[in-house]
Amino acid sequence: MPTYIKIDVDGLELEILKGSRRALADLRLKSLLVEVDERDQARPGKIDALLGEFGFQLTEVRGSPLAPNSASRNRIYRRT
Repeated sequence: MPTYIKIDVDGLELEILKGSRRALADLRLKSLLVEVDERDQARPGKIDALLGEFGFQLTEVRGSPLAPNSASRNRIYRRT
């Protein structure tokens, strides 16, 4: 079981997280980095809510230094 997961799938983040419920429930998983395209303003909140069900809290949001004008943000979640 991983302790850290990175998800970078261009638009399918929520669906992948929904299919990962067993992994998200495992307490050995400590944190996730999810790259989210924030042009869909509802998507980040939906991801926050889903991960919150498993005890994860959003702790950091940052853009890519390689693409400063991109709408994608790296959202880091840690289990509380």
